[in-house]
Amino acid sequence: MQRSARSSNPVAPGLFQLAMQNLQSGRAQQAKLLFEQVLQANPLHPEAKLWLGVLYFQLGNASRALALITEAVTLGPNNPIAHATRANVLQAVGQGDAAIASYQQAIALKPDFAEAHNNLGNAYAARGRLSDALTAYMTAVSLQPGYAEAHNNRGTALQAMGQTEEAAQAYKRAIELRPNYAQALCNLAAALQERAPEEAEKHVRQALALLPNYYEAWVTLGKILLPQGHVEQARGAIARALTLQASNGLIVFSALMLPTIMGTQEEVQASRKAFEGNLEELIARKVSLVDPVRELCGTNFQLAYHALNDRNIQRRIAYLYTQACPQLEYEAPHCATARLRKSGTKRIGFISKFIARHSVALSYSRIIEKLSNDPGCEVVLISSHDPRKTSVQKEYPNFAGTYLRIPLDLAKARQQIAALELDILVYLDIGMDPFTYFLAYSRLAHTQCVFDGHPVTTGIPAMDYFLSVDLAEPECGQEHYSETLQRFPFGAFYFERSPIPDRFKTRQELGMPEGSNTYVCPMVLFKIHPDFDAAICRILELDPNGQVVFFEDKKYSNWRKQLECRFYKTLPSSVRDRVVFMPWISDPMDFMSAIEQSSVILDPYHFGLGTTAIATCTVGTPFVTRPGEFVRGRYGYYYCKLMDVMECVASNTEDYARTAVQIATDSDTRSQIKAKILANNKAIFGNYQGIDEVKDFFVNV
Repeated sequence: MQRSARSSNPVAPGLFQLAMQNLQSGRAQQAKLLFEQVLQANPLHPEAKLWLGVLYFQLGNASRALALITEAVTLGPNNPIAHATRANVLQAVGQGDAAIASYQQAIALKPDFAEAHNNLGNAYAARGRLSDALTAYMTAVSLQPGYAEAHNNRGTALQAMGQTEEAAQAYKRAIELRPNYAQALCNLAAALQERAPEEAEKHVRQALALLPNYYEAWVTLGKILLPQGHVEQARGAIARALTLQASNGLIVFSALMLPTIMGTQEEVQASRKAFEGNLEELIARKVSLVDPVRELCGTNFQLAYHALNDRNIQRRIAYLYTQACPQLEYEAPHCATARLRKSGTKRIGFISKFIARHSVALSYSRIIEKLSNDPGCEVVLISSHDPRKTSVQKEYPNFAGTYLRIPLDLAKARQQIAALELDILVYLDIGMDPFTYFLAYSRLAHTQCVFDGHPVTTGIPAMDYFLSVDLAEPECGQEHYSETLQRFPFGAFYFERSPIPDRFKTRQELGMPEGSNTYVCPMVLFKIHPDFDAAICRILELDPNGQVVFFEDKKYSNWRKQLECRFYKTLPSSVRDRVVFMPWISDPMDFMSAIEQSSVILDPYHFGLGTTAIATCTVGTPFVTRPGEFVRGRYGYYYCKLMDVMECVASNTEDYARTAVQIATDSDTRSQIKAKILANNKAIFGNYQGIDEVKDFFVNV
């Protein structure tokens, strides 16, 4: 029987302890020399091999470290720290499966080893096993409730799973435990950036105060600043990040930034010209990308609000991305062969991030639901959103199809959707969410379509049809699309009449201007094109008792300031003080009251009424519209045609202003139009004609 290494070759007393003291004091080179002396005296000393391996790893020699630590595990197989340390090195050198096995061995020896559970979670997360990672992190914090790092890591897993609210709570707990935890502060900012951007900015700036060279924090700051409209500050943050780490994705992100709130017409044209120049420069440079979503490339959402034909520029953007990342043009295996399915059925997938609590869901949920109950259709609703959420169940109470929840990983999502072998894949919107935008570059079904949830062409070669409304499209509509334009006579959506409050609140209760004619424009502020400023001015000139009312954004307080800055340039001082801003109204019943209390609703050019028409037409408040060149500025005109209230349609700015003022100031005119809307709004609400048209198209396409 072999005797222990120490008894056969004893170490000089205290030498190992001295080596450990030097290690713990940060004197790495001295510790290394002492551990080597220990091993000269006793070559089979497991602890000396373990800690010498740790030192080699810290000094950048991973292969030597792994060899030493593996020997330490062999000599001391019952030491959980040795197994966990070996796992740390294996994870660092990319041997994830072996690392997981080593962490599991450490935990088997010491079940309450919180650090091993945490690091096992990291290994699972790196392999994309997020549910397993979350379980490991939860075990770690249950064993050690004050373990700040495990709380932070739990947050990252939750965030990757799309559970941002729960992630934010985990990050906050980590920060409570460690107030100067820069990584958790940065992660909390990322979790809050969409729903509380100003709070998010505060947290990421705290992280940067702690770590001025924190790359991820500078990137996060840039992402937070851009939608607030701070374009130059956002570019500055990204430029700082690029000094710390190279990234083609950040170069693209910075080059293609656009202001959220449009400036004057000249400023819009200048920003658009700069965008196009940067785009062509990126194409000429042949930048390469691995994963545009993870590398922060966007959808160029703001282009649609410039009132220009986006077909060519969207095609050039698509060319940039397919050149930079050829993997985007993945093709599902079944798409290379003819359709082989039982006669008379079509397998149809509908995909969107916005399947609940959004205008997209309001527009299309009933179409999806009704088709799912049709024996000729096999319907799959696809989203990164959790279908078990109450908000989803409420939106699709009679859905008879199946759900597919896809991960926010392009490669994995493509594989999962490809496995469905869809005949038709319908995107409810493309252009509002980067993930579905880049997913749309792939051929995942024999036929691929996009609804007008974001009514602008995609420019993407894999998109076959753009599904739109014939009554809203101009005659030359096909010229605006890279896809084949499919015109539905009624429209590819379904609206239900909104519930109304038992009692409409008064203007005073709502905080609306009293004693004046209110011209209310209840639109998100980035829709307000500088061309519309002339209409605002003329309305207020014609009606000295009028006030034009906008709603502040509920998230971005800076948008109001930027729009007011433009009005200072475009509106004369004689009318400017009669442009007022109300706080955003989140309560649906209060919003209905505000619409009912409005003298007239203003449909702005060139991107106007969408689902706001549901409230407007439910209560019958007259609205005035001027059809634009593109469908996104013609829905108001479409609603007027459906309800036969063409007297609300204007031909130019002067006509628009005079029509609005007549409605607001002439009670007889207003009453007549309101009665007509209330009598005819059945053409909009509860009308299944559009669903039948869509079904016929899907059957025959």
